[in-house]
Amino acid sequence: MTDLPDLKPAAQQLASLLERVADEQLAAPTPCTEYTLGDLIDHVGGLSLAFTAAAAKDFSLTGGGPSGDAARLPDDWRTRIPEQLAALAEAWREPAAWEGMT
Repeated sequence: MTDLPDLKPAAQQLASLLERVADEQLAAPTPCTEYTLGDLIDHVGGLSLAFTAAAAKDFSLTGGGPSGDAARLPDDWRTRIPEQLAALAEAWREPAAWEGMT
């Protein structure tokens, strides 16, 4: 594969959006009727870890259900999730991430 997708711009954009979410907005509804904004942010945090692991062919995170509970957001989610998104984008820069099963 010669032209790998670059996930960095999307990861940076999402990280930028997360920086602007105020605590009082976490209970706001989203187009996903079963998720509040806080639930969706937790979901993104969980998926960022899962997709980073998938790039490395680390299947230790498989088997768990999808995340999505604002009550599980750590206090440092505004810094932690952007760091996780950056790691996800970096992991998928490796050509091996795009080979085989994930």
